[in-house]
Amino acid sequence: MPNPPHELLHGIFREDTELFSRILNVMEVPFPKTTTTTVGNVDVTETRSVLARFVDTVLEARTEDGTFLIAIEAQNEPDEKKLRNWAYYPAYLHERRGCPVVVIVVCRDMKTVEWALNPYHIGLPHHPTLVSRPIVVGPHNLPRITDSAQVVADPYAAALCALVYAHDPEIGGILEPIAASLPKLGNEHSSKFLMDYIDRGLQGTAAQEIWRKTLSIIPLTGKYRSEMAMESRAEGLAEGLAEGLAGGTTKAVLRILDRRGITVSAEIRAHITACADIDLAETWLDEALDITSADELTGLTEN
Repeated sequence: MPNPPHELLHGIFREDTELFSRILNVMEVPFPKTTTTTVGNVDVTETRSVLARFVDTVLEARTEDGTFLIAIEAQNEPDEKKLRNWAYYPAYLHERRGCPVVVIVVCRDMKTVEWALNPYHIGLPHHPTLVSRPIVVGPHNLPRITDSAQVVADPYAAALCALVYAHDPEIGGILEPIAASLPKLGNEHSSKFLMDYIDRGLQGTAAQEIWRKTLSIIPLTGKYRSEMAMESRAEGLAEGLAEGLAGGTTKAVLRILDRRGITVSAEIRAHITACADIDLAETWLDEALDITSADELTGLTEN
């Protein structure tokens, strides 16, 4: 079942049809200079078959060496049937259009990368009739974009980088310069596109929360801030307000305990002070009026 991260991982090549050639260039994969590139038909279904097949994204690139079809697939996990598809797609498209076909597979984790890198053979082991070997783009070979100048120079490549490295523990080093570069893009559409595209592409990952928190603090005016980013900022402000209210309430709890002459150890005092949950802090405030020892309040034992 298609999902936003899968769809956006290949869909970005439709938004910027020359992105694939720039990505191949940084990976040092030779490809002729393009003149025009357009989005092609993804349907590779044979009319004689009831089995429908669709490539994720197809581009038609006209180059100085002729026309190429670029079949782009997003792959989130190993799937043996996709190996057969990646052999079928170029054979079908080549037979139908009579031009060279390049298959690019975009992955977000090394397990999938290592699986996709294995050539798929059809025929005799020692003499295969067909060998399918797509170009694999992933964390193993896509350069990290980690400074604002790179983001401004190629926002679409930066967005792809963010999605490819979604599971990387150092993803913050990629997301922060992207967020910091948004005001420098000077284009409302580009700014909003980048914010929303990355947010949806990171869906279901811890990186999405990092992205939203990063967006909530960057100085963007309303016209450059997408609806999602405005909501993230509002959520951040609300969290800050709640933490502030909780802090004031815990101070009142400790003051009541002190005025009532109830001993509060350093451990329990630190536990109460660290509370950022306003509901819990208000519960403690009510209980502080009646308890006889601090451990009744927090469940911690006095030392």
